This record gives sequence, C-alpha cells and structure tokens, in this order.
Amino acid sequence: RDACLKGKLVLTVEAVFANTMIIPHLAEFTTRYPEIDLEVITDSSLTDMNMREADIAVRITPNPPEDLVGRKICELGHGIYASKRYLAAFNEREQKYKQSLLQNADAGQVAQMRGHCLVLWAGSDGNLPWVNDNFSNTRIAAKFSSPGSILKAVKSHMGIARIPCSLAELDPDLVRLPAKLAPSTWHIWILSRPELRTTERVRVFRNFLFDTLNQQKDLLQGKV
Repeated sequence: RDACLKGKLVLTVEAVFANTMIIPHLAEFTTRYPEIDLEVITDSSLTDMNMREADIAVRITPNPPEDLVGRKICELGHGIYASKRYLAAFNEREQKYKQSLLQNADAGQVAQMRGHCLVLWAGSDGNLPWVNDNFSNTRIAAKFSSPGSILKAVKSHMGIARIPCSLAELDPDLVRLPAKLAPSTWHIWILSRPELRTTERVRVFRNFLFDTLNQQKDLLQGKV
C-alpha cells in the first residue's frame, strides 16, 4: 500500500464534462494534497490506460472496459435543448406558417417554414427516437463529432440537440424543451487499472471524484 501522498497522478476525462463538473472543484483537492502532481488530460477519446497513460478515467459509457475496475456514479440524464434566441425565431416562423395557411399559400413554401433544425452527432441520419417521438418536419442543420461542438452549435442558435443535462441545464441562454425520452443506458464511471486499486494517491483522488460527482447527482441525472 502506497501511503505516500505525493507523485504524479493522471486523470483522463472528456473536456466539456471536466470543465463543467470536475475542474471547478479541484482546488479543494490540490490544496489538501499539495505534493500530488495532478495532470488532467481532456479528450473525447479513450486514453489507453493499459499503456499507463492515465491512472484514473471518468467515462460516460454503457459498458466500461472489462480490464478496468471502478465505481458507477449514476445514469446520465439528457434533455432536448435550444437557445432562447433560436426558439424566438422558431416561434416567429410558426406564426408565419399559421398565417400562410389562412392565406392558402403555396404548400412548398409553407413546408419550408415548419420544423426544427437538428444538431446531431456525426454519422447520424436523423432517424432517431428522440426526434421521431417528439418532432415532425425537421431538417438537419449540421453534425459534429464531440459534445462540446454540439453544445457550442446549440448556444450559437443553430438548432435543437439532445445534450446531457449536466452540460446544458444551468446555462441561462438555453431552454430544455418538453419531450419524451427513453431512459438512458449510459452511465458515469470512475475507472482505474486493477494494480492501482490500493495505491494511496489514486485511492484518495478516486474517492474525491466519487464524492464530488455524487453531490451533483441530481444535475447529472437531469432531475434539477
């Protein structure tokens, strides 16, 4: 058992999740353990922990790697979000649509006025349960390969997107739309290599992360 609380400690975590849920709380840990050399690698890909690139990972996944050990925090709640400015423009289009119906406007022009713009993950074709169950006459505005880019696109008034509540709920410029969503199968995990299970600096940081995220569970689950 490594009782010496000093030395290098590497955490890997997705960038936006880190900025929102972890980094604002890290000063408490670094103050308490000043001799631990904490390094945070923010990336959207899974760092190869078997190659000793990281000691601890926070991962959002339905199935964590079998060669890692860890603790599950909770399921990750999602919502459908849009910016206030986008919604104002959308509601204006809806009013024009209703007026066009009354005026017997050309059906093609009316169809172009209707429906939300979608901001999606790269590779998606838009045939998604959250879209089909809640919206009609949608069109794809753009697709992105990272949650940070999707969030930025929505904040830039591009359209609506399914976003983790932990990233969007507290943003004053965003609104969660009423929508039916299936329960999430994705969970938040704190993972590490089995041989580090009793390494003291890893243990205390793992417990710190668990407590930090557990205190924010309502936000993580979208229950705020």
